[in-house]
Amino acid sequence: MKLVSVKSKMISINGNAATMLDILACVVVSSGLNFIKLGYNKRKLLKNFRDIDVKKIIYVPCFIKTPNEFGSVLDIKDLNTNSTINIRGKTKGRGFTGVIKRYGFSGLSASHGVSLTHRSLGAIGSRQDPGRVWKGKKMAGRMGNVYISLKLIKIVVINKFTCWIIVYGSVPGKNNNILYLQQTKT
Repeated sequence: MKLVSVKSKMISINGNAATMLDILACVVVSSGLNFIKLGYNKRKLLKNFRDIDVKKIIYVPCFIKTPNEFGSVLDIKDLNTNSTINIRGKTKGRGFTGVIKRYGFSGLSASHGVSLTHRSLGAIGSRQDPGRVWKGKKMAGRMGNVYISLKLIKIVVINKFTCWIIVYGSVPGKNNNILYLQQTKT
């Protein structure tokens, strides 16, 4: 089962960091042989499929048994506390960054002949033998704005009436970032 949620805010439970997630209303728009097409919106309570204004549609591979009839709603009724989920989301974008911010390089000394290059990475290649820069060299570039997956995140609290769950730890992205939740097979 896959759900779509929005990261709400960071809180603290018994001194541990936790994140409150708002589960969005996911409804099956159509289904194929081994995928289902889900539409979701930020409305929490669904009364009728005609009333849903679907904002975005995603394709979900369907290898496990899920309700895939047209108009069926995926919700958190199968989740319980102390179970685990996988969370996938896009991280914050940092833009074009240098090597000190991107990889934690220490930089060059700021005195004794180093003029305006103390935040550079230094030499990038060897002499004539390779005559080129090796592939995979850590250089300045774009940082963040990529999808990452967090595995086996523990659920602390579930409120099935208002569709809120609280998980231990942090999740990728900023507030109101779309996250994809998948229940683990345990």
